[in-house]
Amino acid sequence: MGSSYFLAVAALVQFTPAIWAHPSSLECATDATTRLVPGRDDIMEGPATAQPPGFGMSAALKSSSATQYTVTITSPRSVYFAARVMGGGILTPRAIDSKMLNNTANCTAQVYTSNMIQKDNSNFTLDISKASPGVYVIVGFTDGSSGPGIYVVNSTSPTPPPPPPPQHAP
Repeated sequence: MGSSYFLAVAALVQFTPAIWAHPSSLECATDATTRLVPGRDDIMEGPATAQPPGFGMSAALKSSSATQYTVTITSPRSVYFAARVMGGGILTPRAIDSKMLNNTANCTAQVYTSNMIQKDNSNFTLDISKASPGVYVIVGFTDGSSGPGIYVVNSTSPTPPPPPPPQHAP
């Protein structure tokens, strides 16, 4: 029992951090203190770094007015992610995605996936209201096997809202 018990305990201790690696445990923080930004405090026992080429996570921001946006996050399978609106705004998952995306406790600027993404190119659409100028979305994600830390991707620049319909003179 001695050596096999020791190995079992050692393995449990070695892999215990993965238990706390679920994005639901990520604090809300502020734009200035969130650990989703590369170069800040470690997250999941490692740094936040830019996504490697070909990984497949993206976030596309679209403007519908000066204070209203949508972001579509496209995710590869077998990852968890947390998304945060940076620069001010309220991030709300659309109804169809509300079973998979949850707001971080006491936080209107950040959401996370409740379960691992099951299929490639899964799209999640969120509304951003009361947005400030220069808003963007940062997505931190992990597949749980790429080592300590997380990968990060920022949203694209917002596409402008469509022009208003032409006014006809009476």
